[in-house]
Amino acid sequence: MPFDEAAGSRKAYDYSHNRADGVLDGGATFVAGKQGNCMQFDGTGKVEVEQSVLNFALPFSICSYVQVLENKNIISILLNYNGLNRYYEYKVGLVAGMWYNLVVTYGSGTICIYINGTLIERGVVSSEWGNPIGVSINNAIYGTELGEGMLDEVKLYQQALTQEEVQELVDDTK
Repeated sequence: MPFDEAAGSRKAYDYSHNRADGVLDGGATFVAGKQGNCMQFDGTGKVEVEQSVLNFALPFSICSYVQVLENKNIISILLNYNGLNRYYEYKVGLVAGMWYNLVVTYGSGTICIYINGTLIERGVVSSEWGNPIGVSINNAIYGTELGEGMLDEVKLYQQALTQEEVQELVDDTK
């Protein structure tokens, strides 16, 4: 989702073959972004896509540009699994007001996290946990349900991108 809709629109259009459009809720709005417009979240809003577009039983990648706000500069990448206390979480601090290319890949129990094409985390989850049931990218501020910040150019792949493919994505959008 490029999130290039005009200010005031309440729908984020998916231009892929999936046509999994998102519906804006609460304080989610379109503002000027990294490329064209982007989605800005004020802590009370979200974009909800009602159909599943990723099969978490298969390798996948999530790519996006992110920008954090002042005093909310830590993001948390979380993979959720069935069962109590079964999750993988990684937190990264970013400089407020700057755009970062964030890529999360998962395959064969390995999660890789890239910032601007550089691998910053490679983690392995227990095979006993099975496949993830969801992924969240959010502010790492507990006590708040929804995050604040901006997302642009969200892309989903049903494969775990290689480091070379991640770098190509970054190079193509500079």
